Amino acid sequence: MNSGLYQAISCVVRELEPGRLRRLIGVIRGLEGVEGEGSFLSLGFQGKAADCVNDLVHEWESNTELDPASLALAMEAAAHIHEEDSENHSIEIVWTGPRTEFIPVRRTEQVLLELIRAAKKSVFLVSFVAHGVPTLEEALRDAMARNVVVSILVERGKEHGGMLSFDPVNPLRESLPGVSIYSWPPENREVDDTGRYGSVHAKCAVADARIAFVTSANLTGAAMEKNMELGLLVTGGRIPPSIQRHLEALIVTKQIVAI
Repeated sequence: MNSGLYQAISCVVRELEPGRLRRLIGVIRGLEGVEGEGSFLSLGFQGKAADCVNDLVHEWESNTELDPASLALAMEAAAHIHEEDSENHSIEIVWTGPRTEFIPVRRTEQVLLELIRAAKKSVFLVSFVAHGVPTLEEALRDAMARNVVVSILVERGKEHGGMLSFDPVNPLRESLPGVSIYSWPPENREVDDTGRYGSVHAKCAVADARIAFVTSANLTGAAMEKNMELGLLVTGGRIPPSIQRHLEALIVTKQIVAI
């Protein structure tokens, strides 16, 4: 099978609800060969689903050596993987700021506390600035008390080549004894023509390579209580381990360094 047929199968699996997908697979399995779009018209596909089915027929017509039973089996396998992936991960909107009665959302602080409390092995936090959130500091101390490895990447103060007017490292060490703190050395940062360089502007948290929270919020009291902040909480799936591996790779390649 070529990549076009793979993509067409993926499109069909994503767009069709399970019952109609099973019917389509059954129709395909009962064919003797490629018979064109007419074979599927009775199923009444519309909109994006119809486009996906039409693409599938077109790609199959370009791969006539693929018999109906093999195509049906490929679609069943793709459907099984899609179903497992959907069941094993979730994405949730996290919002701090004005609320409405139409969309139920949870606040940034609540989600961060749950992420930290759920950790069994590791928590890695990334923020431009981190200070003044006693509830998070207490949760992180509790995590370290149960042998969770807590790591934090933050921006440094100007006296250490960073962008902040104060340096957060010593306050973090005092509040969180045993925490692993990382920084992005100035010599590793991109510099523009005017001499300005980048900063640690990412904000995220990942626990056990299983739960990831990507957010606009810094680890500050204002971000937890007053600002308008938006984030996504991802539980399970491929995103949390990918974020975890990327942060670990930054350490291994010395892009970020322990301080």
